[in-house]
Amino acid sequence: MSGPSEQRRKRRRPLIVEVRVRDADEVYLYTARNLSGGGMFIDTPVPLPPGTRLQVEFKLPGSNGDVVVSAEVRWNTITMARDAKVKYPGMGVIFTERDELALAPILAWVDGS
Repeated sequence: MSGPSEQRRKRRRPLIVEVRVRDADEVYLYTARNLSGGGMFIDTPVPLPPGTRLQVEFKLPGSNGDVVVSAEVRWNTITMARDAKVKYPGMGVIFTERDELALAPILAWVDGS
């Protein structure tokens, strides 16, 4: 299982923004703590289990429209090793979206353009 300490392949930026998360049964409102071109960390005291497929929707700072992408829970703070230092409870999600147009605003924001 990979977690937050794994080697990051994509640049990550801090971000505090409300995220609407939809799984097969429910819609949840959470807060994202950071964002990369490949995923985000979402604060929640009750994270969803790894492997849960989601749709995430959020607004990037300075943008008018919402970003809506497919994602999957990769890890959560409940399933991390007991000796890991957890600063915030939550879950790391990876974007599974294949539509480059949907991912373009994320990549542009993370790159600062």
